[in-house]
Amino acid sequence: MSLQEAHSAAEEQVSSNLKAEIGISFHLQGHLRNKDRWQPKREVEITRSGPTIENSDSSLAGYGLLEGGRDSIVLDDRAMEQASIAKLLRPFLRSELSLKQLESISTYINILLRWNARINLTSVRRPEQIVQRHFGESIFAAQHIFPDPSSASPLRAKASGTAALPMASVGGQDFSSGAAAVVDVGSGAGFPGIPIKIWAPAVHLNLIESNHKKATFLKELVRALGLTAAAVLQGRAEDFPAESADVVTVRAVEQFESILPTAARLTTRGAILVLLIGAGQIETAKFILKNFDWLRQLTVPLSDNRVLLMGKKE
Repeated sequence: MSLQEAHSAAEEQVSSNLKAEIGISFHLQGHLRNKDRWQPKREVEITRSGPTIENSDSSLAGYGLLEGGRDSIVLDDRAMEQASIAKLLRPFLRSELSLKQLESISTYINILLRWNARINLTSVRRPEQIVQRHFGESIFAAQHIFPDPSSASPLRAKASGTAALPMASVGGQDFSSGAAAVVDVGSGAGFPGIPIKIWAPAVHLNLIESNHKKATFLKELVRALGLTAAAVLQGRAEDFPAESADVVTVRAVEQFESILPTAARLTTRGAILVLLIGAGQIETAKFILKNFDWLRQLTVPLSDNRVLLMGKKE
């Protein structure tokens, strides 16, 4: 679609009654989400021609109205999009995400959709499903690993999973003033590693991915999101140093049974292994990893089968 055609399409969404009362200018910037579809984002400057403007146009419902000056208001799709993301993630969260976090998720989705058209990063195609299946599950895990994201220090729970207790140290390291080293094994499209980083920005994140194209995507994503203390390690997890991580995450990996000992090898003593798996894989994980104290087993919201399983290396 040409710029002129995009302008025309956007203008058509504003009713003739509203256009008769106000002056409108459109500025297309990227692609963001409307209520039911993804479309070019538009910033609409509305200048008053009378004392008040009453928006009775249903095509504008759901958009954020921001004060843009004494005689104008700016209608910005970004506010609507962030609100939509926040609403979709609400079942997974204990507390609301910040605008910066929501903006990072929005950018992440746009990059993921663009790259997914070229390489198979995820079979989930609809943005709404990406938000809930990937981001929802990942941030659900993140808030249980790091209940206090500002400290970036992992907490452990009692075996019952009913109460969380501060972990004074992980793997012999004091995290009172430092941040945990998180390793995401078989990162693929970046889940759950990058959402964990979005939730707890101070963590030191390493994304291990053996596929060259996926590793390239992850590097672009890290750059675009402006993440610091984050590295993409292209290669096999078996090739990386043992006992190098305080938190190791595993989600949606091939050859699950064989990757478990490899992931466990990366954890230091007292470190946390985080598995986002199907309920049918729980007993397999517990059977293979007998030297872990399994702390939490939680069903992922809006899922009957997905489970967050967390264990501490003894």
